Amino acid sequence: FNPSITVHDEQISGQELKTFTKDLVARDYFENSAAVKSDWVIEHKDDVQKDLEKLVFVVFGAGAALGPFQHLLRLGKISVVAVDVPVEPVWEGLMNSINNSS
Repeated sequence: FNPSITVHDEQISGQELKTFTKDLVARDYFENSAAVKSDWVIEHKDDVQKDLEKLVFVVFGAGAALGPFQHLLRLGKISVVAVDVPVEPVWEGLMNSINNSS
């Protein structure tokens, strides 16, 4: 588990991510309280990973392109329940994502 985001096709994490969120706060694009919580997650990522492993995430509309389903799968040892419409191509995509995540 390594908290990161993609900015202009480049992954940033750690101190670089903290600096990025502070810049967003300074430009009024990001709330300071969110930056503080983001910093906390970065600084305590091992504890956060252990806590995430205790949870079950239920994702409604799991096949949505901008939803959290793919990101949750990348986190590793967590439980994710997918809920979506009963349409074969949607579920084929979800199952492919699940099979490719391990």
